[in-house]
Amino acid sequence: ETVEFSKAVDKAIEWYKQYPNETLIIVTADHETGGMGVGAALYPYYTNIGLLANQQSSYVVCEQKITEKINTYGTQFTFDSCMTFLSGMYAIGQNNLQLQAYDSLRLQRAYNFVFSIDDKTNSDDARLLYNLSPSALYTSGNKAQAIVVTMNKILAEKSGIGWTTYAHTGVSVPVYAIGAGSEIFEGTYDNTDIPKKILSLLEITK
Repeated sequence: ETVEFSKAVDKAIEWYKQYPNETLIIVTADHETGGMGVGAALYPYYTNIGLLANQQSSYVVCEQKITEKINTYGTQFTFDSCMTFLSGMYAIGQNNLQLQAYDSLRLQRAYNFVFSIDDKTNSDDARLLYNLSPSALYTSGNKAQAIVVTMNKILAEKSGIGWTTYAHTGVSVPVYAIGAGSEIFEGTYDNTDIPKKILSLLEITK
């Protein structure tokens, strides 16, 4: 989706180059998501963004595949089997993505939570640790997210990326503008001012 969006902007810019005095392009977002920061708690002054290339599929696809394995094999999908699967999905052991004992313990805890194996994780802890909704706490298949969330946290930490949430944040978003009247989109303002600025350029009033 990001690539397709970039292509759409490229097309708009091609049009702008033909008609620079009649075209205004504005690129922004309705909200920020994730609260991403460069520098994670375990590695505050270190980044290795290249590690992200180890992830072989999206979060959603990985969760779907683990859910399929859980629903098909149950507890026969052992922790070792799970680690083998994750090694393939995240190229663990390759390209400098190495798991430490602490990482393995967290993945073991997530696996135990999924199968309710000697696990003392209560519902409140689960929501904080694994971003699980209350309705997902009662079946192993629905709890597969715990494993993927844990693995993604590990990958993010080792890459030097920190996240504050799994959802929207109140962080300001950038507004990029080029073309006729783009200068009025400089500075900081409320999101509801954007349509007002556009209307002022069109000389439309209520």
